[in-house]
Amino acid sequence: GAGGVGAGGGSQGMGQVLYPGVVGDTEIAWAMDALGDTQGGLPFSVLLSPAGDVLYRQTGEFSREELTELIEAHLL
Repeated sequence: GAGGVGAGGGSQGMGQVLYPGVVGDTEIAWAMDALGDTQGGLPFSVLLSPAGDVLYRQTGEFSREELTELIEAHLL
C-alpha cells in the first residue's frame, strides 16, 4: 500500500521506497504476463469474473471511485 515496503524491495529515491517491487520470483512475472501485463509495470490490476475470465486490466493507479464504478459495472 501507500508508504509500505514490498517484500522484494522497490524503486528507491532519497532513501524512500516509492513503490513496492517484486524481485526474483519468476512465477509472479509469468502470471503477470499471462494476465496481460505487457508493460511489466506496477501497479497492475486485473478484474476477474467468478469463472476466471479477465474482465478488465490496467497498468497504473486509479481512484477508489474508479474502482467502485468498475466493480459495479461488472457485477453479475
